[in-house]
Amino acid sequence: MLFFIHLESRRVDIAGITAHPNEPWMQQIARNVTMDGCGILCARRYLLHDRDTKYSAAFRTIIQSAHIETVRLPARSPNLNAHAERWVRSVKGRVGERRGSLGHAATLRFLSPLIEPDMGAPIRLSDKTSGLRSRDAMSFRL
Repeated sequence: MLFFIHLESRRVDIAGITAHPNEPWMQQIARNVTMDGCGILCARRYLLHDRDTKYSAAFRTIIQSAHIETVRLPARSPNLNAHAERWVRSVKGRVGERRGSLGHAATLRFLSPLIEPDMGAPIRLSDKTSGLRSRDAMSFRL
């Protein structure tokens, strides 16, 4: 699952879900989130990300072509990524002992009721993704 957090509003946007995030998938996500007028990162100035190899040079180039500065966080610095770490921990805690994997639509349905009680606001489709199908992107507040 690839998600973006707008730190000021604490809104989380799920950009995509796949079992095998390879470079072509990441490049397509980068194009989707930087689309003029409807991309999740539209009108944003910075993208902070960890040092995972999935954030390849090609991915960063696509993001930077939309005039968004990419900032790689220092290695082994989870406190600099605390909002994302907390969100992932919350989702993993709710999933708990669940075995097996869920499909794309099932994952979104499974996450929907789990986020609201802990995060304090209902899940809603992002205003930036109104032209997309609900399975393509979801947004909610932390």
